[in-house]
Amino acid sequence: RVAHDGRQRLLSVSKLPGPFVVNVKLPKQGDQQPLEVSVEFVLKHELDMDVLRRCVFWPSVQKHHSRPIHSRHAAGDTTVKDVDIQPYVSALQLVTQQHARKTGVRIGRDSQTRFFFRELTLHAPINLGGGLEALRGFFMSIRPTYEQVMTNINPGIAPFYVTGSLANAMFESMRENRGFVHPDFGRKLKVKTTYQGYEKTWTIQKVLMTTALTTSFYSKEKGGNITVAEYFAQSTCTASSFNEALTRAPSGVGYPNCPLRYPNDLPLVCVQEKPSPIHIPAELCEIPPNQPYFGQLSSTATTKILESATNR
Repeated sequence: RVAHDGRQRLLSVSKLPGPFVVNVKLPKQGDQQPLEVSVEFVLKHELDMDVLRRCVFWPSVQKHHSRPIHSRHAAGDTTVKDVDIQPYVSALQLVTQQHARKTGVRIGRDSQTRFFFRELTLHAPINLGGGLEALRGFFMSIRPTYEQVMTNINPGIAPFYVTGSLANAMFESMRENRGFVHPDFGRKLKVKTTYQGYEKTWTIQKVLMTTALTTSFYSKEKGGNITVAEYFAQSTCTASSFNEALTRAPSGVGYPNCPLRYPNDLPLVCVQEKPSPIHIPAELCEIPPNQPYFGQLSSTATTKILESATNR
């Protein structure tokens, strides 16, 4: 009986008790303590849907009501030209999209929102190559038309990253691009790491041109430069030697030995540029499910999507 857009809007059939407060406990990450926040919902508007009915459903609803209902919009009455029906249309759109928001992957916002579902391709996966796959879905919106409100639904297909090791996905991309990672690969991609002793989510800012073996930094403990590959091969890695934000373990003493399998085969990924860069080897990152790809597709991948879209 409520619909929420996942950000700031909540619609309810009946008026909620005030004040309406929800306590949310954010999970612990590393040595940070769990954070508990309170979200308060404040009544902003009460929408009388009869306003939309009078603007659109005329004269078809006239016979179903005892009191007169005049569609002044349909009649061309200029006295109501400033009546804004967009809040009512937006509310209907949020309600009709609620099930898709809970069960699918959302791409875009507001009027450009699209939803995609892995269940639609379970029996016939669409492998695009280069570490990518495609999921089927649809675009849905509410459109006021003459004497009625209609739901516009358009099917679609969108590319996603293959769930699993980021290193494997990069190798696939390199096979498709003559030994180089595609320039758009990794853009806005969320990855997870666990080598710090706990699970942490990062957003890739860019893929570097250098590897763990060719990228070095100054180490106070060594009194000189050390490569990223050498750093991760150490039995323990102290927090002060390489990006404190990156390397601090829950105990504060360092990490266990984690030598790299591909120190010179894969580029590093940058997950933070300011205030200090944080670079992580790809083989220590995992791609969680349902991560959309926002880059340009190769001609081969584009052809596969077009073929799948035309196959009913």
